[in-house]
Amino acid sequence: MAFSDLVTWLQERTALSILSREMLKAIAPTLQEITISAEQTFLRESNSPEGLYILRCGQIESSGKFSQAVGLLPGTVLN
Repeated sequence: MAFSDLVTWLQERTALSILSREMLKAIAPTLQEITISAEQTFLRESNSPEGLYILRCGQIESSGKFSQAVGLLPGTVLN
């Protein structure tokens, strides 16, 4: 995704929209894209996250011993 498109996407599709465009421009270059395959465990409830994650496409299903199952869609911010 091109830099300007990424900044626009962050502004229009995520909870980071509360930040100014200038702040999003500062954040955008630090983002790293990772690909998760189907059925792969991404985060475990018992582990601390290593960063902030933003779902760009697809969906993630979340379930755990202490939480209800939920489906997460693009634009969701996880930490």
